[in-house]
Amino acid sequence: MEAKDIKAFCKKNNISYKDLSTFIGFTEPSLRTILSSGKISPQVEASINLLKENYRLKEELKDWQTFKEMIKKIS
Repeated sequence: MEAKDIKAFCKKNNISYKDLSTFIGFTEPSLRTILSSGKISPQVEASINLLKENYRLKEELKDWQTFKEMIKKIS
């Protein structure tokens, strides 16, 4: 994982670096230093990957809830 991947994830999900740093347990200045140096630790990478999975699963859940509501209306 590279800094550009993290930046793209934040942009796509409208997450500020401050929010992201809170989510993964870092301070904002520490996160900015990590991103500017390009030295992504395994801990940061794992945290980001878990956060990505969480966002993906939330979207999938929304789709299933929509499907559920459609079935209720048909029945």
